[in-house]
Amino acid sequence: MSYKIYQNGFYLDENRAHVSLHDRGFLLGEGLFETLRATQGHVLFFEEHYSRLSESARVLDLKLPVSSARLKFLTYEMLHMNKLSEAVVRVFVSTEGAALGDYDEPPKQVNLIISCRPFQGFPPEAYQRGEDAVIVKDLYAEKGALGSIKSLSYLNRILARRQARARGAFEGILLNADGQVAEGSGSNIFAAQKGILYTPPGDQGLLPGVTRAQIFKIAEKEKIPLHEKPLSPEDLQGAEEIFLTSTLKNVMPVKSLEGRPLKAPGPLTHLMMELYRDWVQWNVEKYLSEMAGLTELP
Repeated sequence: MSYKIYQNGFYLDENRAHVSLHDRGFLLGEGLFETLRATQGHVLFFEEHYSRLSESARVLDLKLPVSSARLKFLTYEMLHMNKLSEAVVRVFVSTEGAALGDYDEPPKQVNLIISCRPFQGFPPEAYQRGEDAVIVKDLYAEKGALGSIKSLSYLNRILARRQARARGAFEGILLNADGQVAEGSGSNIFAAQKGILYTPPGDQGLLPGVTRAQIFKIAEKEKIPLHEKPLSPEDLQGAEEIFLTSTLKNVMPVKSLEGRPLKAPGPLTHLMMELYRDWVQWNVEKYLSEMAGLTELP
């Protein structure tokens, strides 16, 4: 089945989309993307995604081609046109030069593509029993401004994921150049020890995940101790529980790290899985009630 996409003001069948040879995203990875999750017709945490996209654009010194309101409209339009209520939405922003090899001048234009596909999700067993993780070798998370943006230059994470899969694991954990834990190849990471959650701080070379931010909100609301703290590989090895977070994974338990068994899901991970599921459902019901013109939920 072919799905509709939005590209620079046009609605097209996805097989008609094309990228110019002058596109710097294609040539150099100079661009950004966001992966959003729609459930029951509601795009989760849209404002947080747009905020991260805007901050990333500021780092790259480019002006986004649409406002938050316009992008939100286009995102819902894509869901409507493709008749999808459970979907993965991807927003791509790239710069285009005036000529091939023109990298120094300001971009001639900023390109925008929005696509969506049905969301299949991960198998229930991944959440019932957890997944395996390994620490990636010879690849490092980048600290500083570039490490904090969701750039089209995704090769480091792709290679980390391939290394993990080659070693029989689901997720590869990236360290930074200082040897401290940064993030997974496609997730943020949390460790639990004696009823306390720990996660690397933002300056350790990790992408500031939207789902990660929701975990902070939930922990604060439920008074669950959560600390940002630099974590060494030994800290992870000594953890009682580990879980991963991302837009598509939600809260996913890890059942082993480098072959060492973990509680999966352990009690704190199980609690966070339930609280996050409830948090998502509350946001969906709030959206649906507002669309129906009802009073906002408490």
